[in-house]
Amino acid sequence: MQRIQALGALFVTYAWLAYDHYEPWVNFHSEALAFFGLGLFAIAECLRTQPCPNWTTPRAPFTLVGFVITFVWLQLLVGTGIFFGDALLISLYLCGLAVAITLGLRYASIGVPDTNLKSVFVPLVVAALLSAAIGLLQWLNLEGVLGMYAVESSVGDRPMGNLGQPNQLATLLLMGLVSLAWSHDRGHGGRWVFGIGAGFLTLVLALTQSRAGMLGAVSASIFLAWKAHTIPSRLSPWHFLVWLLGYGLALFLVPAIYDLLHMHGGRSAASLYVASDRYAIWGQALAAIWQSPWIGYGWPQTPAAQAVGSLTVPGASIFTFSHNIVLDMLLWNGIPMGLLIVGLCAWWFLSRLYSATQTHAVFAMAALLPLLVHSMVEYPFAYSYFLLTAGLLVGVVEAMHRSAAVTALSRKWVTLGLGVWFCIGSVMVYEYFQVDADYRFARLVNQGLEQAPANFQPPSIHLLTQLSALSAAMRIQPAPNMPPAELEIMRTVLYRFVNREVHFNYIIALGLNGNATEAIRQLSILRSMYGNRSFKLAQFVLRNWQKKYPELALVQLPS
Repeated sequence: MQRIQALGALFVTYAWLAYDHYEPWVNFHSEALAFFGLGLFAIAECLRTQPCPNWTTPRAPFTLVGFVITFVWLQLLVGTGIFFGDALLISLYLCGLAVAITLGLRYASIGVPDTNLKSVFVPLVVAALLSAAIGLLQWLNLEGVLGMYAVESSVGDRPMGNLGQPNQLATLLLMGLVSLAWSHDRGHGGRWVFGIGAGFLTLVLALTQSRAGMLGAVSASIFLAWKAHTIPSRLSPWHFLVWLLGYGLALFLVPAIYDLLHMHGGRSAASLYVASDRYAIWGQALAAIWQSPWIGYGWPQTPAAQAVGSLTVPGASIFTFSHNIVLDMLLWNGIPMGLLIVGLCAWWFLSRLYSATQTHAVFAMAALLPLLVHSMVEYPFAYSYFLLTAGLLVGVVEAMHRSAAVTALSRKWVTLGLGVWFCIGSVMVYEYFQVDADYRFARLVNQGLEQAPANFQPPSIHLLTQLSALSAAMRIQPAPNMPPAELEIMRTVLYRFVNREVHFNYIIALGLNGNATEAIRQLSILRSMYGNRSFKLAQFVLRNWQKKYPELALVQLPS
């Protein structure tokens, strides 16, 4: 059992370090590894006989997860949700969250919590340290020494680790710092180990120049300083406040270090406080919410919402999430249901934030804070390595909350449910590798680098229907008298995915099949979503097609 749990911790750690990132599912390998690690944790607990063979789960989070899963399937039934594969995948993720919460509660409730909780905190420490090392090499433009095992960066890029994004690395480093503080507080490692580790993580955190990281650092430090006097801790409030001042000083000096070393890139001190294009994204999201306030656009069909919102608030940034978890909930569920979900989550978080008075709960909440702050400006919650880790931490907090109600679970039904969950996930992994090969082949065919054989048949996909539809849409070429089913595939894919090539082809296909009005509308959407540069390219493509098909003259470019 202990070996299985250790193997699970290894896979969870590796999930943060996986270096393969490519379409159609950019973070597939990292996310699959996180799920596999969690599955090994669950198997180890199923094999546990002593102590406490019975299973319990926190009632409030478990009920909310079940409620959201039910609503996702209702959306599919009434037609708000389009793809069966999306409903199934979201359910798999939310079930994984429920499993993680249950395991976190179990680790903190039975046996020796200090030993059990190493599976929660130690992978974060190890992943943060290794990611910081990769990030430092990237900053120095020396990641080539690691070969294919490090994500390649360009000169002047900020550190990103193998996560491929500086903000994600910053959040991981903050969670790793909190976990390192927990380990030190529990007597794992001496002062020198803690000091050197914390200093190294803080250095790379400053080099990321992440604004989400800054907000997360402030929130976690203030919370720990507030709670330090309520728990028996080796760290005083002053430790956290001094660290925050040191981090702020390092952050202030980073632009000067760039200048001193004659390095290009990074952010100037002034740009750290200037908002990016998120205001335009949030404006489009709010406009879309106003257009569909009651039922939303369905999980996770943010591109459909952007297509609507961009006509009111034009922009040049495409997005698959609104960069704010509250807006995403409102977009996907509508205002009534979205506010209910957000309100329940906010009540849980604030009540546990205030009532956390035990060491494990305080450090777990401190590790959750950077993730929550990051989710207000981006979407780390969409990645399983963040989501499942958050679930484990939520379970730890619930175990320490005195009035938290729990629900007893039958060991037999838990084992059966985990078996079904694992089987569905395994089939999805198998199907993804088929979809991945088909997607890459479709791209090569479209670029003229490959030719599809006359008897070519795409793989038969039953679960990941959304990705299968994406590959199918990429193979469709505009022509007169197209089957209505092909036009419908292109429409639904654009409702779910951001894909400029399919968007171009859909506009041409509409014009060739007697729907010039919708083609003009789609041109307006394309300009509002992608910006004038892509619109000019669309103009060029359309004019070339008009030379061959005069009927496309009805597709007038919007003013």
